Amino acid sequence: MADITVQKVTAENDPLFYKIPWHIYQDDPNWIPPLIQDTKSVFDPDQNSFYHKGQTEQFIAFRDGKPAGRIAAMLNSAKDYQSNPKLGGFGFFECFNDQRVADALFSAASDWLMSKDLEGMRGPINFGETDRWWGLLIENFKEAPTYGINYNPPYYIDLIEQYGMVKEHDQLSYKIHLEAPIPERLKRIANRAIRRNDVQIRMVNLKNLSEEAEIIRTIYNKAWQEMDIEDFFDTFTPLTSTTVQQMINELKPILIPEGVWLAFVDNKPASFVLTIPDVNQAFRYLDGKFNLLAKLKFLWHRKDINRLRVIAFGTVKKFRRMGLEAAIFAKGLSHIKNNLPQYSEVIGAWTGEENWLMQRSIEGAGGEVYQKHRTYKLLFSNK
Repeated sequence: MADITVQKVTAENDPLFYKIPWHIYQDDPNWIPPLIQDTKSVFDPDQNSFYHKGQTEQFIAFRDGKPAGRIAAMLNSAKDYQSNPKLGGFGFFECFNDQRVADALFSAASDWLMSKDLEGMRGPINFGETDRWWGLLIENFKEAPTYGINYNPPYYIDLIEQYGMVKEHDQLSYKIHLEAPIPERLKRIANRAIRRNDVQIRMVNLKNLSEEAEIIRTIYNKAWQEMDIEDFFDTFTPLTSTTVQQMINELKPILIPEGVWLAFVDNKPASFVLTIPDVNQAFRYLDGKFNLLAKLKFLWHRKDINRLRVIAFGTVKKFRRMGLEAAIFAKGLSHIKNNLPQYSEVIGAWTGEENWLMQRSIEGAGGEVYQKHRTYKLLFSNK
């Protein structure tokens, strides 16, 4: 029987933690290598403001001395100790199809979280915002992943469930085909909103990005703090100015004004949508690097990007049912169709299965569910 060992990540084996996916996916044509610097930034206190309120521990599994998997355990002290039960998190799980290796990794994460007085864990999650690397892919393994969206082999479902984890919630991803006409109902609702004298809708001003980011932060925090979904958003953590500026600085090189729309009512921030090109279509050729040669490759392949990804959208509660979502969706789709014909589809990711309001908005814009991700949970008392 193979010898299974697990090691904490140290300065010596740190590079291996980030390269393990290359071992797992070497024969998978759909996998797109993530930028190593993107993953490293999650575990760098100088780049990730979540370290002000939490900590992580990373582990690598070996089978007969060869790397066989990895996992990270995560603790957000600002909210994990306030949840009931008190749940930490795990993420960045990668593993060969070996239940013993998976069990050893999950146990390492569990033991670390138990040592921090937590009662369970959930995951896969990211030590940061939910716009990237959350959830386990459970439906549709036939397409290459969109930027920031987790991709994994189907057997990960069995590895996680055989350890005893159960579903916490699912997230839906939608696809909108841009060659299809904008739905007439969407246009009617949008036109009613646009004709109102108190409504103003415009594209983002990329020359004034810091101020525009604060407008988005204001809308986002109010929208998600006031969601009418019982228990689901009770642990919502408002975005800070620091976090938003970090996100904007990362996205700034790829933002297009046609992808970011803001709506105001009586000049008060009311609704927004943030969409970016799917840079994964260019990252496919970089092998996880972003040195000078990789940057040149990115600039060359950027012209081949034909997909967009919705990062986030939201509407302040008191301005809902005014048709603002329809208005910014319709305007955004129209401008992209007319000015950026290279784009053929839009991916709207991370819509909670309980979030009927967002589902209705995306489906009204012509979106169809095409992928599903699941967040699992485990109570340590059940092990």
